[in-house]
Amino acid sequence: MLKKMKNEDDTSGRRLHFNTHFGPISVEIEKILFLKGSRSYTELFLQDDNNNVLLTYNLHFMETILKKDEFLRCHNSWLVNMRKINSFYRKEKLLIITDYGVPVSRREWNKISHILSDEGIKPVRILNPKIKNLRHIIKNKNHL
Repeated sequence: MLKKMKNEDDTSGRRLHFNTHFGPISVEIEKILFLKGSRSYTELFLQDDNNNVLLTYNLHFMETILKKDEFLRCHNSWLVNMRKINSFYRKEKLLIITDYGVPVSRREWNKISHILSDEGIKPVRILNPKIKNLRHIIKNKNHL
């Protein structure tokens, strides 16, 4: 079962509640960096934990739960929290979120780069080697 605690525009303190194989969990919306979908599963990447959360909901369902103005579909398999984007890297079409490089599809790149520029998010010229380029995960693995 999935439910929201509050219906306010501000996400601070709002939580999503899920039943998982390990029991019920609660996740603060503001702590979600991004989501990766794979068929009928979605993996949540969280801000404070190295523990990602695997859910038995598809990415489209999660996209309908999370507000459109906070989360952006940048790729068929990726949904990102707009408030967590630090910068972007044009050469490889990546959104930089903490120490991750989340891929953007070629089809969505122009629209997303304009949104980011309008929000004042600046591109980087050189990609920091410590950034985990998640595009390679897509090429090398087709599952979570």
